[in-house]
Amino acid sequence: MELRRAQPGDARGIEQVHRRAIMAVEEPRYDDDLLQSWAPELTDRRLEEVTADLEGDALTFFVFENAEGDIVGFSCAVPAEGEVRAVYVSPEASGRGLGSGLLRQAEWAATQEGHDELQIHASLNAVPFYESHGYEPRDEVEHELDDGTNMLCVRMTKEVEQGMDATW
Repeated sequence: MELRRAQPGDARGIEQVHRRAIMAVEEPRYDDDLLQSWAPELTDRRLEEVTADLEGDALTFFVFENAEGDIVGFSCAVPAEGEVRAVYVSPEASGRGLGSGLLRQAEWAATQEGHDELQIHASLNAVPFYESHGYEPRDEVEHELDDGTNMLCVRMTKEVEQGMDATW
């Protein structure tokens, strides 16, 4: 497995991991309609949007790539806001610590503009994962998905020290 910074050509793999990870949750805390809004089928328009995000400066993405060159996990951070935006691992690669490595990279990226507290809007299913990495629940928030649907999430925060090292 190789952990690396994502490139624009990774957009399709990132979106595939996103959808597979969400749809594979064994006991989802959301109904089917919300799951479809959160993880829609990949369209050309969505692929263009993710590619633009990867080409831009506002978001920082990392991916795990397997020996066959497939993306099996990704994370995203918003350094200007001290925010971890996402951590997803494909079902076939889960349980190997990839999510922890991706989270660490996103945390490193999110601290690069001097933030000493990180935040994330965690899905209800992901709260235990983030708690196990030192995040504390603060309050419930509505997170607006790309199609305008609101999704209940938990705003979580974590204090961090400046000068975190990147793990890659």
